[in-house]
Amino acid sequence: MLGANKKIDWHPEHLKNGRFGNGLETAPDWNLSRSRFWGTPIPIWECASCKKVHVIGSRDEFAKRAEPAKNRYILMRHGESENNVKNICSSDPNAAYHLTEKGKSQVLAKERALGKEHIDAIISSDILRAKESAEAVGALFGLKVLYDERLREVDVGMFEGRVTFEYNAIFPSPVSRFEKKAPGGETLTDVRTRAAEFFRECEEQFNGKTILVVSHEDLLWMLWSFAEGLSNIEVVALKNPGFIKNTEIRELRYRDIPRNETGEADFHLPYVDEVALHCSCGGDLTRIRDVFDCWVESGSMPYAEKHYPFENRKLFEENFPADFIAEYIAQTRGWFYTLHVLSSALFGKPAFMHAVTTGTILSEKGEKLSKSKKNFPDPWILFSKYGVDAIRYYLMSSSVMIADNINFSEKEVDEVYKKYSLISWNVLQFYKLYEYRLKGKSAASRKPEHALDRWILSRLHSTISKVTAAFDAYEIIEATRPLLDFVQDLSLWYVRRSRERAKADSPDAIRALATLERVLHDYARIIAPVTPFLAEIIYRELRMKKKLSVHLEDWPKANKKLIDKKLERDMKEVRSIVSEALRLRAEAGIRVRQPLQKLQIPNNKLQKNLLELIKDEVNVKEVVFGDTFHLDTVITKELREEGFVRELIRNVQEMRRDLGCRPRDTVRVRLSGSEALFIAVRRWKNDILSATNATDLNEGGKKDFEAEREIEYDNDRVWVGVKRAV
Repeated sequence: MLGANKKIDWHPEHLKNGRFGNGLETAPDWNLSRSRFWGTPIPIWECASCKKVHVIGSRDEFAKRAEPAKNRYILMRHGESENNVKNICSSDPNAAYHLTEKGKSQVLAKERALGKEHIDAIISSDILRAKESAEAVGALFGLKVLYDERLREVDVGMFEGRVTFEYNAIFPSPVSRFEKKAPGGETLTDVRTRAAEFFRECEEQFNGKTILVVSHEDLLWMLWSFAEGLSNIEVVALKNPGFIKNTEIRELRYRDIPRNETGEADFHLPYVDEVALHCSCGGDLTRIRDVFDCWVESGSMPYAEKHYPFENRKLFEENFPADFIAEYIAQTRGWFYTLHVLSSALFGKPAFMHAVTTGTILSEKGEKLSKSKKNFPDPWILFSKYGVDAIRYYLMSSSVMIADNINFSEKEVDEVYKKYSLISWNVLQFYKLYEYRLKGKSAASRKPEHALDRWILSRLHSTISKVTAAFDAYEIIEATRPLLDFVQDLSLWYVRRSRERAKADSPDAIRALATLERVLHDYARIIAPVTPFLAEIIYRELRMKKKLSVHLEDWPKANKKLIDKKLERDMKEVRSIVSEALRLRAEAGIRVRQPLQKLQIPNNKLQKNLLELIKDEVNVKEVVFGDTFHLDTVITKELREEGFVRELIRNVQEMRRDLGCRPRDTVRVRLSGSEALFIAVRRWKNDILSATNATDLNEGGKKDFEAEREIEYDNDRVWVGVKRAV
């Protein structure tokens, strides 16, 4: 066990030789049995006569030591009927669906095959198509037919007389038929229960007889599953595409194994002890009364779920040990430990190669979570308020992923929701706002020219590289935290600086939007393991999607040719310069929309296109180099006039939004105010019309408009009216 532990990659690493390794060194005795009712019964029996111990390892082995059925059972489905031809559901014994001429011929054609079986009794469903089939056979061999309501077709309830397709359509999966039923109908579990009752009664009434059972496909299917002792999943596999054809004959094989009240195989208590088993010496077997410790089952999971070595041998051996396992730290003494002990004993190697171990989530005050204390927020309220993704990101980026305990903080979940979930959503909405411009356009260029496009693609592929490496190393925190950093850059810098580009009717707008689409496509893929629902929402809104779901996509590969570390460093410097300049603006009490003449910076190594970004973001006419950092805060008449125009444009755009206008929708604008402001408006009229997508800009008295407001600018007031253009 110690040697196998050396092969495991533990996260955090100290568990290998610490908590887990120390547990292996002490290797405390493990009591495998428990004296209780609930649990898996230990499959060990002792003969009362010869005292021999028997370990029974399969259903077949169990059945061989049990008593066989008293009778032989031959199953036959009725001949082709009128409802079969029309694909109509019918379980009503009063429905007049007769055998077709073909169906009658099918029954008569079975005379020779049935004659070989030496039938002693015929028991049939009392539904017409089964009755006609059974009576035809009875006439051939001179046998009276007995009828039993328990052999009827599955009750289809409200679907009586309707097409089979409609009935089948209500079931989400074949196995769901065991739990779900049509209104007024019954489940397959109900059918199997009455089939089991029928069989048990026959065993009591007959002895040494060969009985022909004439019934319907689903009833015979359930009778067969009961007799074989199959699970629901195994039963479903039998009916693919169908279980038994019209007039097909099968001999029933009964295995006397434990079954519950519904006829399903069940090896738990009390059923396992209700079947009498016998030793080869003729003595009776008695099972050891204990059950397994539940950790035996948990530790056996890797091979038990594959029924190894009895089947799936190749599948198991090619996939064992598991690549990785994840659970909280107490499992180093529980599941991790039992998996390791059993795997080391049986296979001489670990059950898993990588282990991600989490800590414990405590209350905000550091207390153990308690229902009685109610010291934690209701998870369903949290899901409704912030979404599951925000909580997933919060936990996966926290130290709980390295086996540390954390104090759960709703405030921190709210922060993730705002900085990650909402920002991702807002970026998507920006893309959707202008997506129409991409109609009929090709995808983004592989070698973009604009500095912003090159920068965001570099950031994207740097992030893909970092996240991929972290996931490959099973470092969940390092794989998660870069996602928030990236979407912050995407929203607060790329989208922010690309808004005006996207609004323009130009090739550059198409390039910006196509780049954003390309980025969102890969972003959806890298966030999918951490925030799967948000990833799916983003992916489904993109033109580039090729699969039904983002979770069916391949993992993105980092393109090293698109990674430009120098550009990333320069852009970081640009943002630092902008931040400092905006701080100086705030200190001077000057709004960002008010243009200024000049910003002086000490860095003279930035490229010209990056200086343009600084100019636009800080709203200055020029950026110059000098020995110190200095912002010219002198506002000339021309600058003040431009500031008013920008304020006017912002207000008109807000009014467009309030009216529910799309970017492509045009509006009409009317102004009322002082002549001084009108002079500025006339000078900048074309810019105002273009920025607001207005068809005209009129001056004059106030009129009724869909949206109206007054703007105050430097002790002057102007009335603005906006309405949709007809």
